[in-house]
Order: sequence, then structure tokens, then C-alpha cells
Amino acid sequence: MLDAEAQRFARFLFAAYPVATLREQTEEIYVRFLAELKAEVVAVAVADLVRSSTVLPTVADIRRRIAEAELALPT
Repeated sequence: MLDAEAQRFARFLFAAYPVATLREQTEEIYVRFLAELKAEVVAVAVADLVRSSTVLPTVADIRRRIAEAELALPT
């Protein structure tokens, strides 16, 4: 996906978890590693995690959720 799309997902997550501590490079890291993925699958994973997670999901959490969905692994 484009960096701008990845940035929108990152900012959506940050808005959904306003008490999360964000460091100077947090957004840059999310954008870099989310941009490697397809926007459609990130959208589904992010929405699912916002519904179920009480803390800001890491990039690894998002990628794991995508892998679980693609491999039909139980969650």
C-alpha cells in the first residue's frame, strides 16, 4: 500500500488509543512496516484489533492477526 494509506491506519490506531505513549518515531515505524502489506487486509485486522484490544496493537500484533486470518488459525 502507499505510505499515505499506512499513515492513515497508524493515525487511526493512535486516535483509538489516546492514552498510549507514542515516541518520536512511532508513526514512522508503523508506516514503514504497514506499507509492506495490502490495505484491505490491514483494514480488517486493524478494525478487529480495535474491537478486541485494550492497548495499542503493535505492528507485530497487526501482522499476526493478518496471518491468523489468512491461515484460518484459531484466535
